[in-house]
Amino acid sequence: MPLPSPQVQDVDAEEVPTTALSMEFFDKLYTNDILRRDGSIKGCIPECLDNGMEINQEITKVLHMPESEQYDMFVPEERQEFLFQLFSLLVTGGPLNQYEDNVGPYFDLTRSLYKIA
Repeated sequence: MPLPSPQVQDVDAEEVPTTALSMEFFDKLYTNDILRRDGSIKGCIPECLDNGMEINQEITKVLHMPESEQYDMFVPEERQEFLFQLFSLLVTGGPLNQYEDNVGPYFDLTRSLYKIA
């Protein structure tokens, strides 16, 4: 028995800036002591956000916690960049995300997906 297909009523689109073209965009994560020189990600005391997401790494605080001291290292215009949004999505993952301790795999996958897009 075929499933009913949903009827699309409305589609919203938003233009996303693509001016950031290099992974050097994320160098400030090193200079602000979120990442160590070897790429390892600094941990932090676990916290839960209102949506149930657990924050247990400094990089996730930078990406998702406006009250964090380091959150403002990326200004709103930088946070709108496709490169930033792609990286943020990969680092954050989903409810079954298995976090990496090193940023290398996140950078590699972000770079690969960005080249495809």
